[in-house]
Amino acid sequence: FQWNTIPAADNLGQWPTASLYREKTVSDEIYLKWVARPMQGMTLRITPSYIWADKTASITLPEESMNLKTALSYVMTNGMQVNAYYNFKDKKNGNQSFTDTNKPASGVITLGPEYSQKADDTFHAVGVSLNLAPMELVNASISLDWMQNDFETYFFGTNRRRFETDIVFDPRGTSAFKADTWSLSLNGDFQANDRLLLNAGYTFSKSDGYLRTTGTATSGGVGVVNDNIDNILHSFILGANYSLRRNMTLR
Repeated sequence: FQWNTIPAADNLGQWPTASLYREKTVSDEIYLKWVARPMQGMTLRITPSYIWADKTASITLPEESMNLKTALSYVMTNGMQVNAYYNFKDKKNGNQSFTDTNKPASGVITLGPEYSQKADDTFHAVGVSLNLAPMELVNASISLDWMQNDFETYFFGTNRRRFETDIVFDPRGTSAFKADTWSLSLNGDFQANDRLLLNAGYTFSKSDGYLRTTGTATSGGVGVVNDNIDNILHSFILGANYSLRRNMTLR
């Protein structure tokens, strides 16, 4: 999409009077699925993939992305089951750019500077859970998870309105955030009778991180932390499932 600049003497405002936006993404992906059973009761799944795109409609979509998903499950002889996973994603996009153009009084259009917008987003997630049946009618589970999101983008802006005679792009610098989230979950259910199933759960999660910006014109490329992330969340769940008839359940 293209903005244009006209000398104030023309008194015509932005030329032309319409801007065209094109939102189209064309990407390709290759991946490999690998499943192994190293020992009895254990299953390992690994899925690496790679995505690339020549055209992206938004900077949040990957121009290039490396991904990895892994999952491990193990069922013990006493019925206990252990599950673990690790996921990784690294997305990059640098193909979004805007170009200034000028139409002087002579009517000859000249190209101005081109500004590129870039983004880099890295995500990690790892967790482990244990499922067991301490009693015949009771099932319980406990899980521990960790996630990290590290995002950074180089962006620009403009403070001109459409009818201004000069449309000027202003490189702003970088904006970034990094957050770590830990969560612990406890869940259980009790089969009270043939029709009634009771369940309960509790989840504790804590997030730590920061938000940072860099103003290229004022800070010389030095990051400034604008805000810190420090959130704690408690979640409680109480529920019941009651079978009214064969094909109807009240929850």
